[in-house]
Amino acid sequence: MLPVKNCFHSLMIDGTVSDFSETQQDLFSKTCLEQFYSRPIGQYGYCLGQVFEPYVLAEVAQLSNMRRNTMEKTLPDSSKLFLELRTLVENSASAAIPDITNTASALVSLSRFELAQKLLNRIPNDQMSVRDAFELAMLEFIIANRLDDRPMMARCYDTMQQCLMTDQIPPHRALSAASSAVVWHMKVQFLSDAGYRWFEALGQKLSRDPDKVDAGALSSWYRGIAMVPAARGDRSGTRDYMLAAYAHAQEAIDLRPTYYELNLKKTYFESTLKEHMYVTRDYDAARDVATALLELDPIWSASHGEVAECHAAFANFEAAATSFETAARLGPPYFAHHLFAAGQMWERAANEDRAMEIYNFLHDFEPANSSVIVAGARLAKKTSGTSARSFITALEGLGSLSNEQRAYLDNVA
Repeated sequence: MLPVKNCFHSLMIDGTVSDFSETQQDLFSKTCLEQFYSRPIGQYGYCLGQVFEPYVLAEVAQLSNMRRNTMEKTLPDSSKLFLELRTLVENSASAAIPDITNTASALVSLSRFELAQKLLNRIPNDQMSVRDAFELAMLEFIIANRLDDRPMMARCYDTMQQCLMTDQIPPHRALSAASSAVVWHMKVQFLSDAGYRWFEALGQKLSRDPDKVDAGALSSWYRGIAMVPAARGDRSGTRDYMLAAYAHAQEAIDLRPTYYELNLKKTYFESTLKEHMYVTRDYDAARDVATALLELDPIWSASHGEVAECHAAFANFEAAATSFETAARLGPPYFAHHLFAAGQMWERAANEDRAMEIYNFLHDFEPANSSVIVAGARLAKKTSGTSARSFITALEGLGSLSNEQRAYLDNVA
């Protein structure tokens, strides 16, 4: 069940996609390379399409039989990209602050968070302009977000708010800060109520003057603020914002047909999929969006995972399992997550043999993964065979379980 080495895997571990044809290259990898090789010199403007959690890099390391710590802290001599990044890091003492931040952004895009933070720590506070302080705080927020450091996330936004109060930050960057504030406060509530209201009001104010704001920033804002009516089940309010998000995404693509801009349409489809899963509860509409999402980036495993979640939300468990297996077969990111989810869906589709086959593989792949052990032990209670004893033994070795795991384990039909 191990996947073949895909483009994303190659980029993250080797810093190259040269072994892959155009149709084998995913949008994320194209965006990373595009942004690095078109980065502005001496000024801000490095755009991050997507940033992954540390365990995604850890999984790539495991699939490559490499140590996670080695990959996180080093850039091997395996590609032009990594060699250039190493040179930029080594010469950072004489670099302009925007160039240091851009180099750190490139490291963040490759999930090298420790290397990026060490680089940012070299920037002298007494040499920073208001814009420098804002951009540093924005990038440190992204790092803290991926590391789930919520106090640091809040401190970064305190700094950004102080910078924004000077009116020295370009409108499109101010709107980007407001968008992230809305999205991540809706998810993890890292701001105070007053802080959240301040950034939401800022975003609303800036979006009312669209001629002064970049179309891409407007698209991200409307996609983010759509979460507010969606949370209260307001279908029309959600759709109005999402239509605005799509219109501005298309405007941005028409102005600058780059891979980064194309990501705006991809994220629109991802959000619209969730809109139909949780707000409209319209399976037919959701499947239409799923088709559009896969057509845009057909080899991206995470998109197939999104489609699988859609099938699961409408209790089509066999379709969900099949899509999760497709996602796993395509490789990282989220290989093990997708395969585990496939096992869970096969269980719900009453294909217990396939589910156990998957749990057995994952137990060999990640022997200490408690979720896999609990799922395998739970299924073993209902089945017999050589697998049952091994999972029961592994479960006994876990020691304490979370309340959620214990409840799941006890819930055997």
